[in-house]
Amino acid sequence: MTAQASHVLQCIEFDAQTNTCTQQAWLPAPSLLPPLEPAEVAALLSVTAVVFALAFGGKLLGRTTRD
Repeated sequence: MTAQASHVLQCIEFDAQTNTCTQQAWLPAPSLLPPLEPAEVAALLSVTAVVFALAFGGKLLGRTTRD
């Protein structure tokens, strides 16, 4: 069984004078995130890990200098 992408009915031509949709089409539903390649996902995860490591290091440095 293959997964099917959901589609939504959208207005692709709108008549502003009559405030009606003149042409509709079934288009793929928008997604929260764009499709990413595995290399892009790895790059995002590594950047996120570096940011968290810097934040944690800053927190530890702050604790050390306060004591």
